[in-house]
Amino acid sequence: MLEKLTLGAFTPHVGSVFRVDLPGVPAVELTLTEAASLDPKTAAPKAPREPFVLRFRGAGSILPQRIYPLESPLGRLEIFLVPVGKTEAGVEYEAIFN
Repeated sequence: MLEKLTLGAFTPHVGSVFRVDLPGVPAVELTLTEAASLDPKTAAPKAPREPFVLRFRGAGSILPQRIYPLESPLGRLEIFLVPVGKTEAGVEYEAIFN
């Protein structure tokens, strides 16, 4: 499924909430703050799509980097999220597709 996801699939959902749903843990809401292209030169040879990055912002404690199940406007997805910083606005996360 992830190989079929493209930047164009996420762009209309900037500003939408993606919910991290883990068993036994309260759901964590992440807002998609940016969906942007990456340099095509960073793509693997014969990559199924052009590379892009998703940036999210959430509140609360920092989630460690790992694959998370997300309930999203695109349905249920499993995405590798990496925390990249914490600001007054919340915790910033990144997911890179290449």
